[in-house]
Amino acid sequence: MQGELVTWAASRAGGAACVVALLCAGGARASDKLALGPAAPWVQPLVLPTKSAPPTDAAVRILVHDRQFNFSRAFDEAYFENLIRIQTPQGLATVGTISLPWKPDTDVLTVHKLHIIRNGQIIDVLASGQTFTVLRRENNLEYSALDGVLTATIQPSGLQVDDMVDLAYSVRRTEPVLGGTSEWVLG
Repeated sequence: MQGELVTWAASRAGGAACVVALLCAGGARASDKLALGPAAPWVQPLVLPTKSAPPTDAAVRILVHDRQFNFSRAFDEAYFENLIRIQTPQGLATVGTISLPWKPDTDVLTVHKLHIIRNGQIIDVLASGQTFTVLRRENNLEYSALDGVLTATIQPSGLQVDDMVDLAYSVRRTEPVLGGTSEWVLG
């Protein structure tokens, strides 16, 4: 699907879930540093729910899971936004470390926002001075296989039970091997 905007958005309220963020994608100008900035103009803004679903026994509850894609001849781009409520102390461990992997040779990772919503108040984690740390972790090093994937990680300080974490980011991928053909694989 070249030149088309493909959007898949889902709001899911229920069930236990392991979440942080899955990422595979992005970059017209690949980089080994993540970028901070606004979402691309093609992204359809998401209206976050004003009323939260009642808590369950699950450690975390996914309130919003939004994925939007833009395929073109020059690059492919994916936008992700997740809103997760921490419901138990165990949920703090699940959401307490946010990790975003990307391939610096083909991808550009841009974080648009990382907010903690507590009692209706928005706490901008990145504006408060916290930053992502970029890690180089070779998952198959013992097999002498290097993939070059980098991981941006952050542990938002001060997270509490009943907080909601709102994370939005995008990945822009330029894959010269595909020669203008688009492909995106989600895990």
